[in-house]
Amino acid sequence: MLELFNRIFLVVNLDTSKRDLSPNGTLIPSLEQEDPLRIIEAFENLAMSAPLKEALDDGRLQIYPVDLLQAASARLQAGNGSGPGRSTPRGEANFDAFLGDLTGYLNSTDYLVAFLGDSLRRAESLMSDTLRLLDHNSVTELRVRVEELEDSRQDAQRRRHAAQRLLDYDWRAAFSGLESKLAPAIRARTEQICAETERRLDRAVDAWFSNDSSLQALMDEQLLPTMRLFQVEVGLFIRKSLDEEVLSGSAGILLPSDVSADMYATQVDLSSIGQDALGKLSSTIQHRDIPNPLHSSMIPVRRTFWDWCLFRSLDKIRGRLLGEANHPALRIPVEIKARRLGNEARDVIRRELDTFKSRFLPETILAIHGHVIGQYGLAAAGGLGTALRERDEALEGHINDVVSQLMEHRKVLAHIMSLWTRTESARTAIHGLTAEYGSTEPTRLIEPAMATKPMRPAPIHSGPLGAQPLTDIGSTSMAMNEPVGQAGSSNDRSSSDPLLCDELE
Repeated sequence: MLELFNRIFLVVNLDTSKRDLSPNGTLIPSLEQEDPLRIIEAFENLAMSAPLKEALDDGRLQIYPVDLLQAASARLQAGNGSGPGRSTPRGEANFDAFLGDLTGYLNSTDYLVAFLGDSLRRAESLMSDTLRLLDHNSVTELRVRVEELEDSRQDAQRRRHAAQRLLDYDWRAAFSGLESKLAPAIRARTEQICAETERRLDRAVDAWFSNDSSLQALMDEQLLPTMRLFQVEVGLFIRKSLDEEVLSGSAGILLPSDVSADMYATQVDLSSIGQDALGKLSSTIQHRDIPNPLHSSMIPVRRTFWDWCLFRSLDKIRGRLLGEANHPALRIPVEIKARRLGNEARDVIRRELDTFKSRFLPETILAIHGHVIGQYGLAAAGGLGTALRERDEALEGHINDVVSQLMEHRKVLAHIMSLWTRTESARTAIHGLTAEYGSTEPTRLIEPAMATKPMRPAPIHSGPLGAQPLTDIGSTSMAMNEPVGQAGSSNDRSSSDPLLCDELE
């Protein structure tokens, strides 16, 4: 309180009716009743701190020992006319004396001068406390949090732009390039499969001439199963090549550097999408329908004597030997095959098979290759599109959350900065008033205010909290500098306190 007020009135409330117990068991008047000043002396000598002692010696601290209960009773009795006030006990200051000293001080020039100085010190203390609070670690943490949120917003916005660019990218074209990428390795391996298939077909033809089976049995039991096996082997190899390429990373495709950078920014795992696409592929490959590689009309047949004699046509001869043209299912003994067909028919069959293989095998490879890679590309492109859309939605929600937090944090920080600016402005004005107060004679402080235009600080726009700009504190101090004779009662002058507090707020 000594730091805030120039003068302090200390009232020590006594109980003059109190009694103490003597050593002999009788009740005697207490020290408060017998000699109240000894209590004050004990307080001054034993319990008073150095600042209080200094204030007492300087006259800034005045101590009044008063029995407030007795004083109140006396005043009420005197006010009601019920009797005179009681006599003042020894060592007890009269309450009216305290009230007179206080009233005299409040009506004096010293009070007005002290009040101005006390108000300025209090204002400086409030401004210092406010600035200290505004420099708190929490405010620093708030600034750091705003920077973190802004960085997070920019990063999320950058990643969302990358996701949107990737959504516009032609992924089907990117995955279609996998077909040409795998073509050399597939071509080298399928050449071996083709060679092995051709050897199987040649062995099947040689075996047919050494048994009694029909031409239809040759096709159904040897040639067509060999072709189907070729399809299975080619399909398995292409699928294996695709699996190896996809599982090596990046879903088996090569992306431009800018697209790769966008994929990294969106944090979408392309390798995982490729693996998921592989899992969606059917384990069995849809094989092509294989036409009959041979037709009975292609097979040369030797005429017998009766064929010549009866003028039988070749078609009729083939029908009698092989069976119906569309289903040559007649069994042909080995010796008949050797006599009626011979090496000439063997060469024709092989030549026709070669013609069929030269067209069927490459077409089958291309068809299976395109089917497997195409199905994978569709599945991977679809999965990637789904993942990118989900990522875009997640980033949009994250950005909205970050922006909401950022706006709230910036709003609070704006309030704090506005308060800081206003506090600094008020503190500067208080420093000016304090300097003017210190350089002004006390007698001039109570002179009537001059009709001059009040000085105002630079206008400060209202902050987000709706606080109004500070009014000129100097005008408030000038309004208080009125003569003592015109000041009215002490209550009139003290009513300026809320006004000053409002200005400082």
